[in-house]
Amino acid sequence: MNPYAAVANRPVRYVDPLGLTAKVSVKYFPPKPKEIAPEVTEGGESGTSYPFKKVKCWCNCPKGQTHWLMTCHVGFTARIRVSKKEANAWGTTVSFVYGHEQRHVLSRTERVRGNVVKPLEQEDGEFVSEDECDDEAGAYQSEYEQKLKDQLTWEKNPDHKGDPGATEHSPTEGKGEPPLDGSVYPPKPKPRLRVP
Repeated sequence: MNPYAAVANRPVRYVDPLGLTAKVSVKYFPPKPKEIAPEVTEGGESGTSYPFKKVKCWCNCPKGQTHWLMTCHVGFTARIRVSKKEANAWGTTVSFVYGHEQRHVLSRTERVRGNVVKPLEQEDGEFVSEDECDDEAGAYQSEYEQKLKDQLTWEKNPDHKGDPGATEHSPTEGKGEPPLDGSVYPPKPKPRLRVP
């Protein structure tokens, strides 16, 4: 809430004649685990990382209207690393480690949907002036980007702790899971040309 507007006792949010206020319009851009090619290394560690995390909010006034509406985009990217050395030590395969890590990405996608996107969609998103809308957009952007980072940070939300992607098929126990159907990895063999 804009504290200056509250002190001045001015209405900040637009309320239509029925007493309703529009909510923030949110578009969500999660990564697609099937389209993430793993970085397969000889050594190092297997795992997932989320190098890009962003919430962007802005306001616009629909043509012919006098109130301002807020839109926010929520998105992040994911990387999957698979260590051949670890896969061999665990008694499993690169593909099965990759499949397990894909499920962590799916899980994080749902965590972000439930803990960032859905609450943001419940925020008031209709305002009486551009300045007031811009102030709230900046506040929402800052608050929800921090929530997004928290959902993707191992220290705040570790894998294998209430994580739907953490099944009993852990690669560290020689298991893992096959890649999701339709994944870019392992690459499909190219058809051989037949020479007549």
